[in-house]
Amino acid sequence: MSWLTMTVDVPEELKDAFVGEFSRDRILGVWEKTALGNQRIELVLYFDEARTPPLVEARVGRLFERNGYPVSDVPEVRFGTEERKDWVREWRKGYSSFSIGERFQVVPSWETAAEIDSGRIVLGIDPGLAFGTGTHETTQLILESLESMETDSGPLVDLGTGSGILTIAAAKLGFTVEAACDVDTDALHVTRENLRRNGVSAPVFAGSIDALRTGCAAVVLANLTCDVILNLLGEIVRILMPGGIAVLSGILDSQVAALRETIRSEGFEIRREVQRGEWVAMKVSRRGN
Repeated sequence: MSWLTMTVDVPEELKDAFVGEFSRDRILGVWEKTALGNQRIELVLYFDEARTPPLVEARVGRLFERNGYPVSDVPEVRFGTEERKDWVREWRKGYSSFSIGERFQVVPSWETAAEIDSGRIVLGIDPGLAFGTGTHETTQLILESLESMETDSGPLVDLGTGSGILTIAAAKLGFTVEAACDVDTDALHVTRENLRRNGVSAPVFAGSIDALRTGCAAVVLANLTCDVILNLLGEIVRILMPGGIAVLSGILDSQVAALRETIRSEGFEIRREVQRGEWVAMKVSRRGN
């Protein structure tokens, strides 16, 4: 059995954006293979051999264009195959419990209770093939936003739930989770197992926001990518109650200005923006009655 490998020489500042672009294509592993000395790194993404991501060259070109790079700087995408390794074992070697914000601690299942900070809310997460270990800035920004929100705001929806980390955190804070969904059916096996491990019960389904009823949510969490968020804004307005809050993450700082204009035109008010590194999260509220 082999993996499909996709190798690209990317600027250091774009490595997270590049991984984020293909995160919904079921990345099985990422390797920063070589520093090339020109502020670029050789980045290798691993996929199931039978599932080549679609429109790779076009997506890479758009990513570089969005971030101000000329066409001449767009790198060649190199595909290959590699014999499989036990990535879970390799990943576990460098993954241990850590704190997020003021209240959360992410704890993998193989750590003992003695290693857990008892003063924090424990999020027991094994991500498997799903996005959401808690190590990425986009996830951390939403978790920290949740800490400051009123838990009696009303029902909450988690779009693109991945590992389920945001649903688990919301439930443990006291939010009522209306639904958690993801278009990746394989990720939902991980979601349900993580919910079970944390003693959290929430409706989880394979699909997207169009399956949700109008006005069903007071809070929407969307840790996605800017392009996906733009496509879903109209639907987020539809499912949000008047005055409802959406926390949007997965947005690069270079994308914020254009996104602001669209957000306002869709009937939102921007309440807050928080940046960490090159990533921005936006807290917005729906206008109207």
